Order: sequence, then structure tokens, then C-alpha cells
Amino acid sequence: MAENSEELHIVSDSSNSTTNGRACKRKREENKHTTREKIVTPVEPFPVKSYSGNSIAGIGTGGEKKVNQDCLLMLEDPQSRTLVLACCDGHGSYGHHISRFLTDGLNDCLLKHEKFLSDPQTAIQEVVQDIEFAARCRSDIDTRFSGTTLCIVVIRGNLILVGNVGDSRVVIGVRDTKTAKILPKNLTVDHTPDNPDEFKRICTSGGRIYRVVSGSGVWGPSRVWLSNIDAPGLGMSRSICDDIIHTAGVVSTIEFFTHTCDVENDCVLIVATDGLWEFVDSQDAVDIAVACSEPSVASTNLLTEARRRYLESENASDDITACVAFLGGHRSGCSSTSSCTDNSD
Repeated sequence: MAENSEELHIVSDSSNSTTNGRACKRKREENKHTTREKIVTPVEPFPVKSYSGNSIAGIGTGGEKKVNQDCLLMLEDPQSRTLVLACCDGHGSYGHHISRFLTDGLNDCLLKHEKFLSDPQTAIQEVVQDIEFAARCRSDIDTRFSGTTLCIVVIRGNLILVGNVGDSRVVIGVRDTKTAKILPKNLTVDHTPDNPDEFKRICTSGGRIYRVVSGSGVWGPSRVWLSNIDAPGLGMSRSICDDIIHTAGVVSTIEFFTHTCDVENDCVLIVATDGLWEFVDSQDAVDIAVACSEPSVASTNLLTEARRRYLESENASDDITACVAFLGGHRSGCSSTSSCTDNSD
């Protein structure tokens, strides 16, 4: 029987969606490569061909499996022809509870929000605010020193709406029309303390930002600290919950971006937690994904390579979660560095 520390939590669209597009299933599984895949019927101008998500828990320096604090959401609403992809990366003692609470809440409430069809950005903002408030009111979740990131993508027609809180990331692979190479375009900006705008807000609010040197003399990343005590040392400038450090300039404000999809040249979309991006840059991630014939293979390969690089560098690994969507420009077996043509009839 799997221990709780070895479980994943993925909220996914149902393969047998009801007519209202809100049939979803939840399933916990043992900590292994875990995949949900959906083939999307190509109805113009919807750009997504297929998509899949995958998550693995981190490994400690002694080889022990960690509690997977990542959560993944994949939700399809056939009625509005909308696809929602999201990942959360929890941190702190209650991080896995908060990331799970957030994905469950999005699954239950987002499509039902009165503005989801007309104004999905407002719907996301209001639903996330409500979920954050509800998490803080629960007696079984301590949100003072725990929280989660959120990276959410809503695809409707050829418009991609992206919302971000924290250091998870969304990347799209776009074919250069001149060279035919597939290049990455980041659709989010990492919310780190070093970001000039984030730095200014935190310092103005009384927070402190500095790096810590480990016992081996290696400088860690910049972290956010309270004005009068060396705690908690949060490695990001925006987070959902984390109540105490919110008094020092960290916020849960969602930053939104939009992208108009080019169905001929946009090839792949990757939504992933920082466990992927720590050692796999955006170009490498696109290279790995576009070389695959199925998004389930692409997400598995991304996680496998990220873990390999983690273990090689640190003898341990973070939780790693990635969702891959193949877009209209994807050609099976393409390389990001060579020209590919569509030979289909």
C-alpha cells in the first residue's frame, strides 16, 4: 500500500465528459510517472491537438522519496471549447495541502463562475481569492508559513490566457518562419526577489532580501525575510497563502499575459513547476518536447531529464511537474533545429 508521502494528486478532465463539460475525476496514485492524456477533436480555430500531464515527487539526499507538494490540473469544457491547464508547487509544512486545496477549488468552481465565459481573467482572480481565503479559515491547514505557486493557462479559440503567481513557468515553442527552427517564448515572468519591480515592492513594505551561504560556501538564491527576524526566507516574491511573509511585501496578485496562437507555427506549450526549470532551460524543454510524437512521452521525457540533471548536480531532486500540449504547428518527429514539413494529405 502506498504511503501518503508517495502519493500524487492530479485533477484531470474526464475522458467521458458530460454535456456541461464539468465531469472531472480525481485520483491519487503511487509516486511514479503518472499521466493523463486527452486527444482533442480538431475544430478550427482551436489550436490544441492533444495534451498530457505528468508529475513525480522529489528525492532526498539519502534516496528517500519526499511528499510531492506539486499538483496538476487539466480541465476541458466542451461547451465553451475551453481547455484549462494549471500546476501548483506547494512549499512549507502544509504546502501539499494548500496546492491540493487550490487545484480542487479551481476544479470545482472555475467553470461555474458567472464570468468564466465572458471574462475568464476576472473569473480566475475571484476564484483564487476565494480559495485562498477559505484555506486560511481551515483549522486543518496552517497557512502562516506555507503556500503555493500557481501557473494557469486558459485556451479558448486561438487565444491563450496565462496567469502566474510565483516561479512556475509557461513556455511555448514557436517555429521561426525564416529558419524553421523552433524557439522558446516564455509566456510568464518568474516572480523572484531579484526582479527589480518585485524587489522594490518588498523593500518598500519593510521586507528584506538577501542570499544565504551554505556550509560548503555555495551561495543560495535570494530570499525574502521579515524586517526584524531571519525568517521565513521565501525564495519567491509572490505566493498564495504564506500569511506571515505577506506582511513584508510578498503578494498573491496574479500576473496575467495573453498570446494569440499561430496555428501553423506554434508547436508546443509547456506548463511546469520550477522542478523542471531549475536545470532544464526553456530551449532544452522545447527541444525535448517537439522531438516526441505524443505529449505523454514528451512530459515523461522532460521529467526524466530534469531529475537526471538534478541528481547529477545535487544528489537530490525537487518535485517535478509538467503538462505538455501539442499545438497546430507540431509535426511528429520534428527537431527544433531542423526544418519539418507537413506531409499529411
